[in-house]
Amino acid sequence: MKIFKKQKNISNINSLKNRGFTLIETMVAVLILSTSLTSLLTLTSSSLFAAKYANNEITANYLLQEAVDYIRNDRDSIVFQQRINGDLTSVSWNNFLNKYGYINSSCFSPNGCYLDITEQTPLNVIRACASPCTLMYFDPTAHYNEFYTYRPDFGTVSTFRRTITMSINPTNINELLVTVTVNWKNGNLSRSRSLNESILNWQN
Repeated sequence: MKIFKKQKNISNINSLKNRGFTLIETMVAVLILSTSLTSLLTLTSSSLFAAKYANNEITANYLLQEAVDYIRNDRDSIVFQQRINGDLTSVSWNNFLNKYGYINSSCFSPNGCYLDITEQTPLNVIRACASPCTLMYFDPTAHYNEFYTYRPDFGTVSTFRRTITMSINPTNINELLVTVTVNWKNGNLSRSRSLNESILNWQN
């Protein structure tokens, strides 16, 4: 009789082993797997957004500095060139200011102006902004690192806008105050960066 009971208990144990996972165990396993996959996808999405965010920040800083460097170089070129031609320093400084709209108010207006350093026609480089300034175009295949332009036939429209505003320091007529502002979007979030620069008539 005792031998029979042992055999019966062994038979019950073997039957339990062969039953596999219960429904509850399966649901718990699926829940754990789903949670793990969701966490991984969320982490991946956050990493991609952070990379895009950082890339846009770097691009905005580049566009700010590019405009300031162009304007400063323009001042030097005009002053040097006109001194070679025998013009007075005050004349060359005024010609520099007039190029940026000191008379017609393009860069000196509240809406500001924009410039495309890739254009080869000097008279068409600087244009007055509407409100707001036009969007820039991005061309990843451009030569000489000319990735951002205002030419729709090169590249696709980006989310970057660059606005340049200028004014003369009221206490120093030989000081030009330049503010460059870049606006863009990270997804639906609007971002903005500004750079202020003082350009002096250092030949005066």
